[in-house]
Amino acid sequence: GFMAFWGWLFLASTLWVLAVRNDEYEALPGSASSQLVSAYKEMLLVIQLPAVKSLALVLLTCKAPLAAFDMLVPLELQASGVPKEMLAMLTTLLLPVSMAAQAYVSREFSASGRSKPMEMFMRAYAGRLIFGSVVVLLVFLLGVKSGDGGEIPAWLYVIGTLTSCAAASASAAMFVSQMAFYNRISDPKIGGTYMTMLNTLSNLGGQWPGTLVLATKGAIERLPGNPNGFYGVALGSLALGILWFLVMSQRVSDLQSKPKQSWLTSK
Repeated sequence: GFMAFWGWLFLASTLWVLAVRNDEYEALPGSASSQLVSAYKEMLLVIQLPAVKSLALVLLTCKAPLAAFDMLVPLELQASGVPKEMLAMLTTLLLPVSMAAQAYVSREFSASGRSKPMEMFMRAYAGRLIFGSVVVLLVFLLGVKSGDGGEIPAWLYVIGTLTSCAAASASAAMFVSQMAFYNRISDPKIGGTYMTMLNTLSNLGGQWPGTLVLATKGAIERLPGNPNGFYGVALGSLALGILWFLVMSQRVSDLQSKPKQSWLTSK
């Protein structure tokens, strides 16, 4: 099946790398504990840089408006009558779409030598907001169709699949743009530590909104009349996303215009 194919492919690629690649590891001076302490000291120096603090604010907040679409839409689709098998098949389809989008965007960066990757990040972010609004409309139409007792029409499945593929491509473009920006600004002396810290901030920014989104939806649905909390949270997230885009656009532009020295711990 699908998982077996990718499992064997992963194992084969790992064995191939093990067989043909030479170990480029060079032992560092000092004990493992001293190297660990040194790495944390380096991260503290990095996080104290004004440019990194500003970037951290962007990374910790940018995914908050998108959490409603990522967390609640699958649950709402299932509640609207979309079979679990259909959702599982869609998830399987989105994996190669995302991989292809990442490969395409990466090639674009390599071929064009694009110096401002965060411009693409912001364009992809706007795309995710647009696709999110389309998904909310589709969920509403699904609810109407299932509420009437009728079958879900094929055109809704087609539009939903295309929208999901577009959203996955935009998400992949955001990820590749971030990585390209991290690679450009990281201090070469501590490149691995630097990029790991920035990626950790990005991961934190993607994790904390989920709990808040679910809690807010639950709080809305406990109100008198038991309203559907999805629409309130989704529309609020869409408004928050537009506000974030308007407020943060200039900050992001300023960040990628900063000279290399602004990101270095040793100038």
